[in-house]
Amino acid sequence: RCSYCRFATFTNFDDLKISLYVDFLCESIKLRTGLEKLSLQSVYFGWWTPSTLSIFQIKKILDTLKEVYIFLPDIEITFETTPQNISLWNLKTWSELWINRISTWIQSLNPQTLNEIGRITKKEIFEKLSFLSHWPIDNIALDFIIGLPYTKPWELSQNISHIIEKYPSIKHISVYML
Repeated sequence: RCSYCRFATFTNFDDLKISLYVDFLCESIKLRTGLEKLSLQSVYFGWWTPSTLSIFQIKKILDTLKEVYIFLPDIEITFETTPQNISLWNLKTWSELWINRISTWIQSLNPQTLNEIGRITKKEIFEKLSFLSHWPIDNIALDFIIGLPYTKPWELSQNISHIIEKYPSIKHISVYML
């Protein structure tokens, strides 16, 4: 998926393979059926761009979890997404499914770096962050990566300071080494 990523990921899955994966995941969750129902304090959809799933697939996974576990009233349901997938439709449907925390992979705000790694522009990232800051989901997390090409050593702290100042809905920032 990402030119800089060394994880074993694949992008050539068709809708049938994704559907089969979601079915398998739900069946795996159901293997816990019959045991004492445990309470869930958090659910984390992450690591592989779950925002590419359809609303029906996300709902199926959450409904399956609700069959097997007790969702605590203040459960945190985090959903990882790329900035490209942040849209009015997605935010509306995700929030209707109890998703109350968005984690998005900014990676960098350096224009050359963003271009090199195939990401949207800095201007578009700020547009998406502004969009998020006016949405009821007010628990936002961002990820940055250090060690990407063209990024200057001082940029990360400057970018983080700017983002925290401008977007109060940002509650968490992670920084990963490439």
